[in-house]
Amino acid sequence: MKKLLSLIISLILILSLGLSAFAAPVEEIGLADPIIYEPETKLIGAPVVIENISTIENLKNLDKSPAPQGAWLDIGSAKNMDALSIGKEKIALSYFLTWCETTTPILKVNNKRTAEALYNYLLEENEIDLIIASQSTSALKFFAKQSLDNITLAYIAKEKAKLEKIAETSHELGAKICVLEKADRETVEYLQSRFLSVTFFNEDLNTRDSLDSATNCGANGVVVN
Repeated sequence: MKKLLSLIISLILILSLGLSAFAAPVEEIGLADPIIYEPETKLIGAPVVIENISTIENLKNLDKSPAPQGAWLDIGSAKNMDALSIGKEKIALSYFLTWCETTTPILKVNNKRTAEALYNYLLEENEIDLIIASQSTSALKFFAKQSLDNITLAYIAKEKAKLEKIAETSHELGAKICVLEKADRETVEYLQSRFLSVTFFNEDLNTRDSLDSATNCGANGVVVN
């Protein structure tokens, strides 16, 4: 009888702990925690925060606690990885990457020529894991053909493109992430159902609005300034 009573008490404790974990409000979940989103249950955790590196001060934010999980750097159409523009400053890609010890670098490229220059640099430097984002299908196709295991591709979807086309293009390019300027929950759920992660990028949003927008839609990433 004592063993049975002990078992019942243990089960009650386990159930109560499990329910309290699911009932935890979103704002109590640390930003360092991974996104928790399940369309069936509508459970949403804190979004991944990505710092937009448009100034040297943004770069220094990567050293703060809690640090953002991603660092977004637009290298545009650069051909020289040792002279990238951040605001009015020129820096080497290696300098940017030294700041990314605790965060994932995300490099936006505009075209295939820049993709090739970046690839040659990565071959020589053998750098850390990173994400390459682009709206250029030729740039992403180029990287998809290479054999760099530490690269994840992200497709920056055109604003008015149909969802089916976005998902189809992402898969064709080998991209695992869709980058959107804005989206509703239905959009995000559809892309996630196609095994694609969703990240927001909108320079016009402030930090709080960006976080709320990503959380409410169930997206797992948001760029903040």
